[in-house]
Amino acid sequence: MMLFLLGLACRPEPLTNISMHDTAQAADTSSSVDSGDTSKMATDTAVNGCLDAGEKTVVKSFESGDFTDWGEELAEEYSGTIVEDPVRCGDFAVRFEIREGDAPDATTGYRAELHELTDFIAEIGSEQWYAFSTYVPEDWPDADNRTVISQWHATPDLGDGETWRSPPLAVRYVAGELTVTSRSSSEAIQTENDAPEVTLYQHPEPWEKGIWHDWVFRVLWSYEDDGLVQAWLDGEAIIDQDGPVGYNDEVGVWFKWGIYRDDTTETQIIFHDEYRRGDSFDAVSLHR
Repeated sequence: MMLFLLGLACRPEPLTNISMHDTAQAADTSSSVDSGDTSKMATDTAVNGCLDAGEKTVVKSFESGDFTDWGEELAEEYSGTIVEDPVRCGDFAVRFEIREGDAPDATTGYRAELHELTDFIAEIGSEQWYAFSTYVPEDWPDADNRTVISQWHATPDLGDGETWRSPPLAVRYVAGELTVTSRSSSEAIQTENDAPEVTLYQHPEPWEKGIWHDWVFRVLWSYEDDGLVQAWLDGEAIIDQDGPVGYNDEVGVWFKWGIYRDDTTETQIIFHDEYRRGDSFDAVSLHR
């Protein structure tokens, strides 16, 4: 298998030794940011309490009023819509709704999602910074049902007989409990979806509904021991995990958000806004 490596720099400092400001200088990864991305590049000061993004940062919000910057996995017209309320930054956000039986394709499961697959894939061995915001409405039903609200998906080597696998990194929200999970495997070809799931974070109390929550992730995508996941939730450091994250694939990892779940009778609605991808904490975060 061919592995793409981007020339990793020195091992990043542990999160416990980095302040919110110091993370901006923790790594110079501008080479891993796709400067040719056709989505909006942030230059103006954001509104609604959102701090502006870095000059090289890719920002995929919904100010265009459509899904121009995204691939769609939407079963119905109501599955993904642009709304003016609630909004985290600017004037628009995206509303996802999933009802019983909603499956865009019989082979891909029950979901209402947008993805970055056709636009940007993070190469194995690269370090990436991501940020986005999520709003769970107060009437969200806390069903005890597998539910993923944002994820990074791997690309299997289908031509070599590899199967689709669970996401190497995912934000899950099940029965009112918020967790972040990861999976990894160094196997060249996986014919079974059997990589063990590791819980990187479990929110210590019920996740507050009816408000926007802001995420930042720093990921060094590697199926070897030099991998890294760091994360902040609403400006607070919550994850500092050394070790493998991802699979031994020829092609890398891509971001998705919305709702992906096992089928259930419950209708669920969630809002997302202000996806950012850049080269440092300060380049992507809404908090300083």
